[in-house]
Amino acid sequence: MSLELLANELLFDLFEYLSFVDLFHAFNGLNSRFDNLLIEYFRSIKSIDFRLIFKEDLNLIRRRYLPLFINEITSISVSDDDTNPHEIDSFISRIFPLYRFINLQSISFYNIYSIQKLIRILNDLQQIPHLTHLNFYQCHFEYDPQNIVNIMNSIWSLSNLIHCYLDFSFESDYYLITPTIISCSIQYLSIHGVRCGLENLSLLYEHTPFLQNLSIDIYDSLDNHSQLSLMPSLITCKFKCEISSELILYLLRKMPNLTNLTIKTKILNMDGHMWESLIKKYLSKLKIFNLKMNFELDDSVDIEQEIDHIIDSYRTQFWIDQHKWFIQCFCYIDNDKNNIYLHTLPYRFENFSIDISDNDKFLFKSTCPKDEEYSTYNYVNNLEYRCTTSEDINLPEIQCSNIRNLILTLPYNDHFRFIVPQFDNLISLEIRMVNWDYDDNDLLQLQVILDQAPRLYYLKFYLWPAISSKIEHKNKKVI
Repeated sequence: MSLELLANELLFDLFEYLSFVDLFHAFNGLNSRFDNLLIEYFRSIKSIDFRLIFKEDLNLIRRRYLPLFINEITSISVSDDDTNPHEIDSFISRIFPLYRFINLQSISFYNIYSIQKLIRILNDLQQIPHLTHLNFYQCHFEYDPQNIVNIMNSIWSLSNLIHCYLDFSFESDYYLITPTIISCSIQYLSIHGVRCGLENLSLLYEHTPFLQNLSIDIYDSLDNHSQLSLMPSLITCKFKCEISSELILYLLRKMPNLTNLTIKTKILNMDGHMWESLIKKYLSKLKIFNLKMNFELDDSVDIEQEIDHIIDSYRTQFWIDQHKWFIQCFCYIDNDKNNIYLHTLPYRFENFSIDISDNDKFLFKSTCPKDEEYSTYNYVNNLEYRCTTSEDINLPEIQCSNIRNLILTLPYNDHFRFIVPQFDNLISLEIRMVNWDYDDNDLLQLQVILDQAPRLYYLKFYLWPAISSKIEHKNKKVI
């Protein structure tokens, strides 16, 4: 049956399965009916991701289609990454400035590397009256304190901005530069890529007094005698802290109304009794608690006995009966160190890794009476998997079905295919090798993944052997 015989309603249903760029390539210029259908459909979707559109296509879309439905667009994403370098320039030009999107409510920028470009962007955004969501991802530029203050003030001056995500990094580790003006609209704020000390945090809250949801990385010590303000408006907080348990205690004492708390720590070993005491004393309203701790144990202790001691501290009535907060513990034991990875269930973090070598001993324990109830790690988008041991080990039966970015060491075992049952959402794959003496089974394993990853657009080989295959694949698709 010809597509032209289908009703418009059925064609719109078909369009739902294709990306913006795929629709453009498939139907642009086919005939006047499909051109009109594209315009009508683009008007209805209201959100456009320009990141996967090549510059030549983008120029044609801007000239031919975009003016016809630009007033209906409420959300866009643009990028200056290697796939589309200088794409953002097209949206801050005099010919097609950002402020032409007069009904824009949400905008996301990726991979900005020029502070001057960022300033030009923010100047345009001042003229968009309905903007409520502003996101900057993976942006890196020179450290210029005065310009950074101006950038922060420009963001804080957006009168209707409610959600703000800032991922800014510099050539070295620098502390957050806070705005000097007050935003009465920002309620949801995430800041990553820079360090935030107690003084920075206090100033940040002072200039964002209606903040309800905060995600930030804390780097400080209590030696500087910084006084942190009370933050009563905070309801949800997500932070990473790698300094001391005393600092965590000091922070949480200033957030008495938290109902949702997510913490990632390294180095620190706080057992269940310490967390229980802290929560009972200072966080009486807490309903959701997500914890991820990575730390090492002294190899002089009885490692299994020490892990049992840690696990038992999370088996109290407070954890099991009152809150039903269960934890899992992974332990990798080798000759040099004992790495412990402990987290609450369900697992609500984006990153997960399994790295087991031949000489490692692996232990897995949990306080959950039915591990299968929390076996689905749907929040995991980034997975690193390396398992080179030939021994049978007690690996957890977890599944990650939403993997977008995968770092995989070949060859992989059957357990990997259990953990990752599908690759439908995979967009980035980095392949590594155990050693230089590979066989053709490694290539076949890779081919299986490629055949099942329809959205994959980024493939990287890390230390791939520069030798030819040992067998000929005359009828096999070449990678």
